[in-house]
Amino acid sequence: MNPALATSKRLKVLVAMSGGVDSSYAAALLAGQGHEVLGVTLRVWQDSNPAFAKDACAAPGTDKPAAAGRSRSCCGAQDMRDAGAVARAQGFPHYVLDYEDRFREEVIDGFVSEYLAGRTPNPCVACNDKLKFGPLLQSAQGLDCDRLATGHYARLVEDPDGRHRLLKARDRFKDQTYFLFRLKQPQLARLLFPLGELEKAEVRKGSEGLGLPTAGKAESMDICFVPRGDYGQVLKAYAPQVLKLDRTRNAVVVGPESGLLARQAWGGDASFTSEPVRRPESPFRCTVKIRSSHPGAEAVVAPLAGGRWSIFFDEPQRAITPGQAAVFYDGDECIGGLTLDESGS
Repeated sequence: MNPALATSKRLKVLVAMSGGVDSSYAAALLAGQGHEVLGVTLRVWQDSNPAFAKDACAAPGTDKPAAAGRSRSCCGAQDMRDAGAVARAQGFPHYVLDYEDRFREEVIDGFVSEYLAGRTPNPCVACNDKLKFGPLLQSAQGLDCDRLATGHYARLVEDPDGRHRLLKARDRFKDQTYFLFRLKQPQLARLLFPLGELEKAEVRKGSEGLGLPTAGKAESMDICFVPRGDYGQVLKAYAPQVLKLDRTRNAVVVGPESGLLARQAWGGDASFTSEPVRRPESPFRCTVKIRSSHPGAEAVVAPLAGGRWSIFFDEPQRAITPGQAAVFYDGDECIGGLTLDESGS
């Protein structure tokens, strides 16, 4: 049993199930502790997605999940069947919500627009912000659920004063707080992250012990609507007319490695996990991650006029990329972040 979830109160929990091993085990953990679990899978695209060849899905044309270790995407028809199989095996109901139009408008369209503007967006941040912890959390409330749970690797702690803090997962390699920085206090108060205190190997072993159909399923490595990491295929599918414009203006800039280094960055659309209770109004020191795989670097973050913010790093950082998120940490706590738009020395 995950000690972080030990409680004498029986909760009614809506669990977001992608059909993968992590969210499946999160749901099984909660059900095994006696909570009333409702599983839900978001249908965000069909297997007829124009950017996606069938062979990009796990175990195409079968009812069996793909073997562990194979890179794959998620959220297809097979994944919905896998989530339903887990729910049946564990004895709780499972529902599918049609979010395809919302996903197209909030995630894919924004991804395409940003990419065509020369930026590198992070669609997983947008999906969490606009879908999972927006409309889906509202659905949980509409179903009279006490909490919404997901399979994210992150931890939640409630302080004596009632403030909820978002902390890095115990498994630092799997930590996903980078993608959750837009969560605020009202959302954090209604969430559960059952895997936050577990290592990935424990999740895999526990799934096998429970006989979950997804126990040996492959990791979801790719962006769900980007086949095999091929961004060009997505652009051809969703914005074919744009690809025919301004070909003569294409350019490749070459130079020494040092040209990728910068000590300062700027961005906007900042969000803080302490909101709406409080929001930083003066410069502060923190550790900043400029992409999910970045180890983090010490910096001073300062508010500017017009809703913009500056980040000044103690040491130059490589490849600060417009469109990506810069996420702020105070030790293990994720305290917020912003969207990068430029950098310089």
